[in-house]
Amino acid sequence: MAPKGYGLGATSAEAVLASVPLGRREQILALAAEQFGTRGYTRTSLQDIANAGGIQPGSLYHHFESKEAIARELVGLYRTELEAIAKRAFEQQDGGDPAIALYEQLAGLAAAVAESSVRHQAAVRLSIYELSARGLELPELPGGVLSPVEEAMTALLQEGRSRRLLRTAVDPSVLARQICTTMRRVGAGVPEPPDPIRPVTLALLHTLLAGLNRESLPDSALDRSPAFAAARRAVDAWTTEVVPDGTDKLHTIRSAARLEFARRGYEAATMRDIVRQAGMSMGAVYRLVDSKETLLRSIMGSYYARLSSAYDAVLTSGSRVTEQIDALTWIQINAMEMFEPEFEIQHAWFREIPPEVDIFSEGLSVQYARIRSAITDGLESSELRVWDGGCGPDPDWATIVACLSNLMWIPADIVSDLGGRATLRHSRETTLRGAASVLMTRAVERTASV
Repeated sequence: MAPKGYGLGATSAEAVLASVPLGRREQILALAAEQFGTRGYTRTSLQDIANAGGIQPGSLYHHFESKEAIARELVGLYRTELEAIAKRAFEQQDGGDPAIALYEQLAGLAAAVAESSVRHQAAVRLSIYELSARGLELPELPGGVLSPVEEAMTALLQEGRSRRLLRTAVDPSVLARQICTTMRRVGAGVPEPPDPIRPVTLALLHTLLAGLNRESLPDSALDRSPAFAAARRAVDAWTTEVVPDGTDKLHTIRSAARLEFARRGYEAATMRDIVRQAGMSMGAVYRLVDSKETLLRSIMGSYYARLSSAYDAVLTSGSRVTEQIDALTWIQINAMEMFEPEFEIQHAWFREIPPEVDIFSEGLSVQYARIRSAITDGLESSELRVWDGGCGPDPDWATIVACLSNLMWIPADIVSDLGGRATLRHSRETTLRGAASVLMTRAVERTASV
């Protein structure tokens, strides 16, 4: 069942330049988007943009006064497209079952957000990862860049709840934010988004609507699982760690670097910034550390070691896959709350393609592979389910499973707004149990089987 009224466009500056004749201004924007997407905003200069297109620098300055002006226009074009997508979300569907009509609208809007993020990867990365770290001043965007589509998604979900197509336990506005953020991640959170992207967006959307778990476990059972007990012990260990006192100079330097990397981003932060934040002299700092790369490896290495240990405890607890997913979600929620600077460093890192320093430990990669393996085992044993209607005859299940593992990472702003326990309840009501009512789920699955 394909979403209606939404189509894929060009996915790169190269495709844009090859497909239609562009004016000089549009050509510069396309070239800049390509450079920002591959090199990162900070490491891209106007000269790089000019060289990429064989353009004289003077021609760039005729159209744009600065690199910042180009970035502002790219984000503005992305915002304009999202506003158009939001308007199309309410186009009338062909009559018939209201549950099917609502699903068509939700699927169309979700796919359009993902596809738009592919077309506007540079703008997405600028708006998500770069702004606070780079001090890039953009036009005021009330509610954030995604607000138009989030408002449209919320309205659709509220209408669904009024028709008893969405369970009352689910907050439509929170679910709308999660769906839109998830779809944006699919399109722009990785260097090479899945192609085609629609099967993945449909699988993710249906997971949030119908749930992963075939058997709806109550919260009391999930709270008593061995996996959740292991997660609690890991989180408790984080809270009882001994923090060195102010006389530990290396700890002071690492703490300063942690804050600067989170605030400015690794690329923009300098040793001078770290020295200033630590309140020490440059010589004193360099006697203890030789570079900011060393500091980054130390900070993120400790962070990943904590996560890896917690993952190990959950994944070897002997619990069912559903219980493991729930416990891992609790770990992720607490990690975002307790290690906010590390999370921001990691978050900002994704804008750098390719990164110059490998801060992702081999151990963490192994853990993510194990998570994906657990989800695959759950699907093969039928403990878990993913509706594949509309995904085509040969869906890319490896990509879909990888994306499903990311559903355990609830958007940070939701965690911040709701708090840990309420966020966990939201995850259980969506990712595990599914937000849609039985009426809607049966209608969609019945149509898909025809």
